[in-house]
Amino acid sequence: MNWIEIATISVSLLTFFTGIHLSQREKYVHGFRNHDLTFYQHYLLYKESRKKAHIEIAKEYLRWSEDYRRVAIYFTFSSLYVILSLYCSLVFLLFSLFNLVSVSIFYLFVGIISFFLFGAFLFHLSRYGMLKMPFLILKLTWKLAEKFPPLFPPLAPSHLARWEKISKIILNDEDVKDYLSNLQCYKDFKEFFKIPPI
Repeated sequence: MNWIEIATISVSLLTFFTGIHLSQREKYVHGFRNHDLTFYQHYLLYKESRKKAHIEIAKEYLRWSEDYRRVAIYFTFSSLYVILSLYCSLVFLLFSLFNLVSVSIFYLFVGIISFFLFGAFLFHLSRYGMLKMPFLILKLTWKLAEKFPPLFPPLAPSHLARWEKISKIILNDEDVKDYLSNLQCYKDFKEFFKIPPI
């Protein structure tokens, strides 16, 4: 097997994994938005009828929406690292096409790609609560995702801020605001959102 074949297989596999990560991220982004809208509907019903059942249902949907948002953020981070590993494999393919690959260059690319894939794996562990990611790594990854990427759908985590109407409801209703503030899935990332509790 020559270098071009190895590079082509690497690009194909990483393209496949990138597609899986991005599709899963989109699934959770849509879940977050859908649950937010259902929260909004039940909150309006509560305001109209003053029935306690509606506010309890609204809070439950708010909790689910926050769960989905948390997973979407972790998928944003892991998708970022998988895409970076794909970029590296594309550079390796370019090197292969121009006959610039030696054993040492091959191992260098293997090391860089493995590093990024390991980063993606760590964020999956963190998502399941098996690992606590240091705040500095979260902050750097967040900033990198905000500026990323060319040639891919936007990964900016700030896109996962709540819509203004829903944010206003949460900010103006102390009961709902306290409920959200006490959710662990909200606490995990609240420091990254500039105006809590969006």
